[in-house]
Amino acid sequence: MPFFDRISSKLLEHIPALYFAFIGSYDIISDALHHKLSMAGFIINALFILPLFLRHKIVYIVLGTLCSLFAMYGFFALFTWSIQYLNGERFPYPFDTFVIGPIFIALTLFFGLSLVYLGMKRSQGRNAAQPQA
Repeated sequence: MPFFDRISSKLLEHIPALYFAFIGSYDIISDALHHKLSMAGFIINALFILPLFLRHKIVYIVLGTLCSLFAMYGFFALFTWSIQYLNGERFPYPFDTFVIGPIFIALTLFFGLSLVYLGMKRSQGRNAAQPQA
């Protein structure tokens, strides 16, 4: 029996929330260590941690939609940067821009859409018609 067959589907539903909680907590810690932590930055990053503790369909749908839109904007920006790079403009960190960037953006889009899906799944599960006994 493979390993992934033993994992409960309820545990798999936590993976997108854990991804965004890791991003938010990493940014809070790095900003605090570099003395750049502001109240606005703390609030925005705390919103990333919110789906891990507040498991409500509205939270999942709103945060998933915002993160998905942010990722699509990132793909658009990456596309324009790649055109600039092909036209001869040089970037100080091309590896970060063109290798790590698309991976991070793709993961953010995938987990953002996963949050939207989980939020929709929660709303359908509670509103579904109950079988008559």
